[in-house]
Amino acid sequence: IDVDVDAVQSARENLDLNPGITGVRFEVADLRERPLPRADIVLANLTGAVLVQNASLLLAATAPAGILIASGLQAHERDAVVAAFAAAEIVWSGEDAGWVGLALRAR
Repeated sequence: IDVDVDAVQSARENLDLNPGITGVRFEVADLRERPLPRADIVLANLTGAVLVQNASLLLAATAPAGILIASGLQAHERDAVVAAFAAAEIVWSGEDAGWVGLALRAR
């Protein structure tokens, strides 16, 4: 889900480069305007501020014991993002060139 049509198209094109992956759905939408469907895996490539603002919506979209993968945040935003997702367990964290990725398990 993205508000940017070009971003959704790019995601579709990238999926096409990975044959055999099924069950992926893309939509042009604003995640704040309607409830997100529940999924076992939720990917959120958003800025740290947007992750913090929408943590409860993203966690609500993650199935029980599902995984939320958050990326797009910078190292200096990590603590605020982790605090916003305190209801989830961090199962992986990585950093590369100042960018952070987190994998969180919904409780």
